[in-house]
Amino acid sequence: MPLHAQNLLDFIGDIEAPQGYDTILGNRQANLPVRLTQMTYGEIVDAQGNWGNKTWVRANWGHKTASSAAGRYQFMRKTLQDIAKAAGSIDGRTIFSSSLQGRLGSFLLLRCGCGFHRGPDQPRAVRAQPCKRVGKFSGVVRYQR
Repeated sequence: MPLHAQNLLDFIGDIEAPQGYDTILGNRQANLPVRLTQMTYGEIVDAQGNWGNKTWVRANWGHKTASSAAGRYQFMRKTLQDIAKAAGSIDGRTIFSSSLQGRLGSFLLLRCGCGFHRGPDQPRAVRAQPCKRVGKFSGVVRYQR
């Protein structure tokens, strides 16, 4: 992955989950029996069904807010499901490792239209622009030529 693409993912990850790859929304990962990076993709998606349910969160964790956001890039449940369908190489047994999360983040950047090419037409400036096709990366930076 080009350095500028990794820098963009690092920027997003540092803002979304400064505590790292095992983060769930509200830094509630201490409520989990095992770290996210030790869980499978299938376990994460299944658990996100609960984490995104206010009634479940209130009853089990005592919080009023709920979200399915998980991992360094705070992937929402629907986004993870969409990626698995589009990528085709992810199944329920795939470990939700830091490496997988990086690949998923890269996939979302590419799907959003953030090309990672280098050459004479390299972008000179960047500007913030909404990315309508990507759930959590709604404020991702796009390159301007």
